[in-house]
Amino acid sequence: MKAGWFSVNPPAFFLFEDKMKRVPIYRDEFHMAKTKNYKHMTLNDKINQDLKDAMKSGDKLRLLTIRSIKASILEFEKSGAGKEMSAEEEIKLLSTAAKKRKESIEQFTNGGREDLAKVEEAELQIIMSYLPEQLSAEAIEKEVIIIAGKIGAKSKADFGKLMGAAVKELKGKADGRAIKDIVEKVLGES
Repeated sequence: MKAGWFSVNPPAFFLFEDKMKRVPIYRDEFHMAKTKNYKHMTLNDKINQDLKDAMKSGDKLRLLTIRSIKASILEFEKSGAGKEMSAEEEIKLLSTAAKKRKESIEQFTNGGREDLAKVEEAELQIIMSYLPEQLSAEAIEKEVIIIAGKIGAKSKADFGKLMGAAVKELKGKADGRAIKDIVEKVLGES
């Protein structure tokens, strides 16, 4: 073994207490082990990891969908904002992609193209896996009632005020249409 061999890819060593062995783990493997189980990965890190996994598995639909999300991330980075993407911006980006898919599903269904609607539904499921868990209608209603109590919304005249507060509070956790329907229901019952 040459002395310069380690300068190309120096190993990191882990010491396992139970076996008391030094096991070499190379840089790429160390990075993979470190990021795969890390709870607070950025969306970009998750997308990059899932992109590699989709390429390896050969799942073309997942690969296409993840590439479209990656393109949106790159578009944000190149926009000249000069800042890293925050969690709110990640949710906004994913919500926009999900909304586009939902609108496409509706258009394809109305046009009688169920084959294309199914593809869009599969893409939507992949995108939704990156969003926070969506609230049920009952949970949204409970949240809207609490928000209405806080801001004092009682009649249909307070729709704009309640809708703005509810969307801000439930951003990424619920679809805008669902929030709108429930806000109308809550204000209609008052």
